[in-house]
Amino acid sequence: MNVLHRLYEQLPEEIRLRSTRIGEVTKLMAAYANQLPAQYGFENMKQLALATLEGCKYHDIGLLINHTLLIPGSHDTRYTLGEIFDQHPIYSKKIVDFLGDEVFDKENVQVIQDLCLYHHEKYDGSGYPYGLEKNEIPLLSALCGMAFDIDQRIYNPDKNNINIFHEITDMITRKTTDWYSPTAKSCFIKAKNEIFEYYLSLS
Repeated sequence: MNVLHRLYEQLPEEIRLRSTRIGEVTKLMAAYANQLPAQYGFENMKQLALATLEGCKYHDIGLLINHTLLIPGSHDTRYTLGEIFDQHPIYSKKIVDFLGDEVFDKENVQVIQDLCLYHHEKYDGSGYPYGLEKNEIPLLSALCGMAFDIDQRIYNPDKNNINIFHEITDMITRKTTDWYSPTAKSCFIKAKNEIFEYYLSLS
């Protein structure tokens, strides 16, 4: 077992399972973004889908950077832990860059780096770690961030209420929602039935 996978296994099971779900939802939406495979140098969506699933698997590995790295008395602990959380996309990319050569196919690296680094950026500039906005955010990363938001609102292992699906659709597609680009919203609209069927299958 390689070092990166051993680190991944140290993540709480809840995060590992969430990463799998986010990967599936991102893949479903990316299938409707025709330009994405060529943008990343792939011939077809099947190749990009595999890289997407792999990238989403490791995109939150930076969450392993925790309070054990703090210098006692140097900062307010609560502030520092919040700061570390906000920086976890950067840590994820650094870990992947350092340990990924033995794990990833070279053609997948850009996908994985983008998913690590930009999955919490928002179209209106309110995201982190860099506060990017609009087309500064790679579309695949924007879809990953949307998948995260969908999963947080939908996933409940004990209850999958169809009404929640309608609420999510309304939240994402309404004109006043500025977190997502028109292109990302379009991908969601085209994939929403598949997304909701996927969550229903988990119950």
